[in-house]
Amino acid sequence: MTVTERPRTVEWALLTYVVIVIGVLTLTPFRFDWNAPGAIAWFGDSGDAPANVLLFLPVGYFFQLAAGPGRRRPITLALLAGAALSASVECLQLFLPDRLTSFTDLLANAAGAALGAAVCQQLARRFRERAPRLAGLEHPLVTVMYLLLPLMWLTAADVDHRPERVWMLAPLGAVGALILGGLWQHQFAPVVRLTRPGVALMIGLWFLLGSFTALFSAPVTVAACFMLVSLIALARLYVFQAGNRSERRFEQLVLVTVWPCYLVYLSMLVPWPAALAQVSFDFVVGYPEAAFDRMAALRIGEQFAALSLLGYLVAESRGRHQGTAMRRTTSSAAWVVLAVLVVELAHGFLPAESASLARFVLGCIGGGFGFSLYAGQLSLVRLLGGRAAA
Repeated sequence: MTVTERPRTVEWALLTYVVIVIGVLTLTPFRFDWNAPGAIAWFGDSGDAPANVLLFLPVGYFFQLAAGPGRRRPITLALLAGAALSASVECLQLFLPDRLTSFTDLLANAAGAALGAAVCQQLARRFRERAPRLAGLEHPLVTVMYLLLPLMWLTAADVDHRPERVWMLAPLGAVGALILGGLWQHQFAPVVRLTRPGVALMIGLWFLLGSFTALFSAPVTVAACFMLVSLIALARLYVFQAGNRSERRFEQLVLVTVWPCYLVYLSMLVPWPAALAQVSFDFVVGYPEAAFDRMAALRIGEQFAALSLLGYLVAESRGRHQGTAMRRTTSSAAWVVLAVLVVELAHGFLPAESASLARFVLGCIGGGFGFSLYAGQLSLVRLLGGRAAA
């Protein structure tokens, strides 16, 4: 089995994850009326076309990664896959109230998938000789960037109801800026022909891709977050020096700077305003929302994505510590469950909120997904490392 024929479990898992997030964004609150199909139009809202293209761009990107470099006509295959997924979404939207199914949305989604495959193909072609781990999944920190995008989409969605939550993009953008800056500074600067301003621009474009769901609803707040993330990126690139460090120490040093930013985000994850916390504690077994609306579904999806990334970060932070593999796995899982428990208990002390056993279980599943994703990532790194040594 050659390197191109290696197992692509991680890539398919990320593709499935992105598809699920797209389903949450487009089909919530999942209240289908099968007896009353909606309207079909040739032309939808022209202002939605850029968002539809960007939404399906990761679909084509991960489809190309999962399919592997040996596929013929990869862009055509990604376009067909994006069209099939979009057609499924549009057909389901026929049975959702106040939704319009349009042919232009399908075209925009398919074009986004094709564009994502083309971007993946160009990155792989450009960096295959110099830095192959930059565009693929051969570096664990790159996977963090891929997990951040869906989380940012869910965080920025539905800003019309809660505009203050757009500020949560700032700590998430800071996490991405620190990781991308650290990757370039510690490993890719000698082989990637980008200046520091060029890297800062790349980080800014990545942030805009992650915040596009709020870009048109809250442009001023997104612009302020963009400026803050850009300043953090420039500080990472100009102030901190890389020095000569091994790969393991380099990853841990980057994660040390990432954790404070992500903990700030987790503290903001509990519904605002936290300052109005109540004294009594409310607990329910099922979901606390009496009326499961779009906002409730987005909040559940956001918390699942946030805890998935948390599980991955915990596993990566502790995955190479000393000790047996069983001991590292047990301690990492305990930290993930503890973090999920703290987040869920915080809901119980807020007005009109309740801690939920069902949401806690879903959070543990999310953390377990991130934990398992890192386990697959680590196996991939060891597999490729062994083949490179051979």
